[in-house]
Amino acid sequence: MPGSAIVLGLGAVAYAALLGPLGVTFDATPLVVGSIALAAAVLGRSPRLTATALTLIGWGAAVMLTRHGPLPHAREAASFLVGGGLGLLTARLVARWRPDLDVGDGSTVLVVGGMAFFLAFDADWLYDWPVWSAFLVGWALWEGLSGRRRSARRDRGRNPGP
Repeated sequence: MPGSAIVLGLGAVAYAALLGPLGVTFDATPLVVGSIALAAAVLGRSPRLTATALTLIGWGAAVMLTRHGPLPHAREAASFLVGGGLGLLTARLVARWRPDLDVGDGSTVLVVGGMAFFLAFDADWLYDWPVWSAFLVGWALWEGLSGRRRSARRDRGRNPGP
């Protein structure tokens, strides 16, 4: 199983502990999930996760600075856009030195995250930490399965057979 899958799986447990028994605010979700994804990118040697991680961290930092810090609450939407954009811009700058980094994944985070944020006004379950912990478990399983497929393709390319 690829290292990124293991890190994401452990991250799901850490996330559940932080938001469950330890009582960390749900507002920390994008920042915590982004940090877990960055750990998976670095420790799991999966640089393709970097753009996702940096975009989530930028967005998560904006959430925390707006809802629990000095930024004005009335400008929440704008600060979330700027935070996510700064994360994506950081990923783009990192991609100059890491050509294996897919910045498009960060764009996907902004679309999917924005949709979840939008839908959460009508679907309260999107504010439940177990949902996002389960999402992390699903992501870990996806990484594990897709990592095996990538390894099998690489192995077939190295050893074409008799």
